[in-house]
Amino acid sequence: MIAQITLKRYLFSLLLLLIVVWGVFDNTLLNGFVWDDLIYTVNNPVYTRFDVYRIFTTLGNGIEYLPVRDLSYALDYLLWGSSPAGFHAINILIYWLTVMAVFSLALSIAALTGVSAEENRESRALLTGLVTALLFCVHPIHSEVVSFITCRNALLSTLFFLLSASLYLRFLAAAAPRGGRLYFYAGALVCYFCSIFSKATGIILPLILVICVLLCKKRNRIKSLLPTVPFFLLSIAVFFLLTAIASEANIIREGFDDWSVNGWITKIVKAVQITIFYLWKLIAPYGYSAEYDVTFAWSPATLPFLLCAAVLAALAVLAFCTRKTRPYIIFGLGWYLVTLIPVLNFFTTRPIVADRYAFLPSFGFFFIVASAGVELSARINRKLLLAMLIALISVWGGVTIGRNTVWFSEQTLWQDTIRVSPRSAKAYTNLGRIYFSKGDYDRAFSLFASAMEVDGADPSYYYFMGFRAYTRQDLPRAIDFLKKSLGRKIDFIEALFLLGQIYAETGEKESAAEYFRAVVRSRDPDPGGFRQKAIAHLNALGTDSPGGQLSTD
Repeated sequence: MIAQITLKRYLFSLLLLLIVVWGVFDNTLLNGFVWDDLIYTVNNPVYTRFDVYRIFTTLGNGIEYLPVRDLSYALDYLLWGSSPAGFHAINILIYWLTVMAVFSLALSIAALTGVSAEENRESRALLTGLVTALLFCVHPIHSEVVSFITCRNALLSTLFFLLSASLYLRFLAAAAPRGGRLYFYAGALVCYFCSIFSKATGIILPLILVICVLLCKKRNRIKSLLPTVPFFLLSIAVFFLLTAIASEANIIREGFDDWSVNGWITKIVKAVQITIFYLWKLIAPYGYSAEYDVTFAWSPATLPFLLCAAVLAALAVLAFCTRKTRPYIIFGLGWYLVTLIPVLNFFTTRPIVADRYAFLPSFGFFFIVASAGVELSARINRKLLLAMLIALISVWGGVTIGRNTVWFSEQTLWQDTIRVSPRSAKAYTNLGRIYFSKGDYDRAFSLFASAMEVDGADPSYYYFMGFRAYTRQDLPRAIDFLKKSLGRKIDFIEALFLLGQIYAETGEKESAAEYFRAVVRSRDPDPGGFRQKAIAHLNALGTDSPGGQLSTD
C-alpha cells in the first residue's frame, strides 16, 4: 500500500503526527510519579537492578506477570535512574509509535474495505489513516495512558497489538512473495506475544484477525482463517496462566454466585452499560476521572440498561445494513466491541471502569469518524470540513493539555478526582494520606471521615487514628483504634501488621504471631510488602509454622 502512495506524502503524515503528539503531551515531562507508580514501580529492586532473571521468572511488580512491560521499566532505570521525566519521555515516545501504528493500520483497512469502484482510492485511504491517527492522538481520554507511568502496560500492549494486526494483513496480501509472507506471519506472532505480556487485554487479538479476514478477504476466507489457529491456541494458554496469577494476587475476586445464571445476567447487564459509558466518554470528552464513582444497574428491567441496549441494537442494525456501502462502520464497531471484552468486568476487578481501558477500543471509534469525514469530503466544501477538523483537534488537544496537568502530583490528582467523583472513597483516603504525611492531621482526618461516609467499610479513619496513637506511644488507644479498623475490614493488611508490631514490641509474642500470621493469610492487596515483613517477624520470633521456619525469599 505504501508503495502506491508517494513517499513524500507518507513521511509528511508521520512528521505531522510527531509534531502534534509532542505539542499535546510535552507538558507531561513536568509530572512526577503518582498513585501506583509510587507503589509498584519506583525503587522496585527488580527494575533498579535490571534483574532479567526475575523479570521473566517472577511477578516483577508483585501482582502481574508482564515481562515485556517490566523490561521497559528496567531500561528506564538504566537510562534515567529514578528521574520521572525520563519515564514520561519514554511514554511519549511509545505513544507516538502507537499513533504511527494507528495511521498505518487505518490506512491499510481503509484501502481493503473501500468500495472497489471508488475513485482516488489510495489517496482517500491515506487521508482516512491520517485523520484517524490525528483524532486518536489528541483525544482527552488518552491523557491517562500517557501521563500515568503505570499505564506503560496499556501503551506497549496496544502498540504491539496494532503492529500484529498490520503484519497479519500484510501476510494475507496476495501480492506478497511467499517468503515475505512467512516473515510477516512470524512478525505478527511475535508482536502478539509481546502484546499479551505487556497487558493481558491484548489476548483478544485473534478475534480481531477473524474480523479482518471476513471483511477484507473476498475469496478463500476459510484458508485465510486457518493461520489464526496458533493465535487462538496461544491466547487460550495465556488466558489460563494470567487468570491464575490474577486470582492468586487477589486482582480477580470471583465467588460461586458470580458464575450462576443470575450472576451471568448481572455481568451482561453491566457490560452493556459499560460499553455505552466508554462510547459517551469518546463522544463527549469531559468529566474524566482517575477513579470513577459511577454505579451500574444490575437488573435487565432497569431503564439505564434498556436505553444502553437500545443504542447498541441500533448501532448493530446500522452496521449490518451498511456493510456493503459503508463497511468501515461494521469494522469500526466490531473492533470497538471486541476489544472491550477483556475490560467489561466479566471477571470482577477494580476499578470497574477507567480511561485507560478505552485506549485500544477507541481505534474503532476514530476509524469510523475519520472514514465518515473522508466520505463527506466528496459532498461538501472541503475547506469547511478542514476547518472543522482543525477546530476539533484544537479543542480536544487543549482539553488534553489541561488534563495532563491533573497528573502533576498525587495532590493535584486526588483533588481533581474528588471534584469530578465526589463519591470516590479511594480519592478521599489517598488525599488524606498525603495530608497525614505532611502533619496536617485536621485536614487528613476530615478526608478520612468523608471516605467513611461514602463507604461505610472504609477502615482508614480508625487505622490512622491508631497509627497516630502508636507514634505517640499511646499503645492501648492504638490497639483499640486498630481493632475498630479491622471491624470495618477484617483482612486490612496494614492494621494487622501494625497490631502485630505493637504486640511484638510489648513482648506479647503469641498475640504478635497471631496477627503476623493473619497478615500472611490476608487476601488484601499488599503493595507495601507487609507479608514479607510479617514473615521476617515470625522468623525472628522463632514461631513454629506448619512448614517450619518461613522464608523471606
